[in-house]
Amino acid sequence: HDLALPLPIRLLLLDIGGAAPPSAGREVAPEQLQSQPLRAILNGILAPGFWREEAVPLSGRDFLSGMTRAADPGTIAAATGVNLAVASAEYVNLSLRFGYHFNMLDAYCTPNPHNNHIFFRFVGGAAAITNRSLRIHFMDRVMGGLGFLTKPKGDLLVARISNLPPEEVLRLLENLGRLIGFARQLDAAMTSEEGAAQLARDFLAEKVV
Repeated sequence: HDLALPLPIRLLLLDIGGAAPPSAGREVAPEQLQSQPLRAILNGILAPGFWREEAVPLSGRDFLSGMTRAADPGTIAAATGVNLAVASAEYVNLSLRFGYHFNMLDAYCTPNPHNNHIFFRFVGGAAAITNRSLRIHFMDRVMGGLGFLTKPKGDLLVARISNLPPEEVLRLLENLGRLIGFARQLDAAMTSEEGAAQLARDFLAEKVV
């Protein structure tokens, strides 16, 4: 299936059981989805004001730095370049590549908290490494504030959380969707750790839109 999103991205859905209604055609709208975790993520990405449309200026050095990083086979070049959601009614594995950075999210949401988890990985960007690291600093502060165990390094962030009731999983996934949309072009706009930390506080307090 193609997910019909009001955004300039193409997202393919591989339904492995109950993610979309049996009557669904080639295109599926977000509101048709029966996969609770995927719907929660998309609700966040599509929340008004969180998808940044404005272009961010990059220097030639920034661009070349981003290209070099993207060409590293140990990072986002390992991705196929296709935005893909593998989903069932209770599970989603989402791979999103925007320009020179890559998001991977894996989540399971069932009535049994012991079965539930969220794993998130973010890497890359087109700006200089200092700016990419500041974006990671911002995202690390946000995800730590949401209760995730995080491991930041350079322009890489890995975060995880588990043993949550289903309603908390869905709340966190919606917040992650907002973060994915909001942080998409944020690296070139980052100038200091203090600014990144303040932006994280504003994001958690819902003061960024």
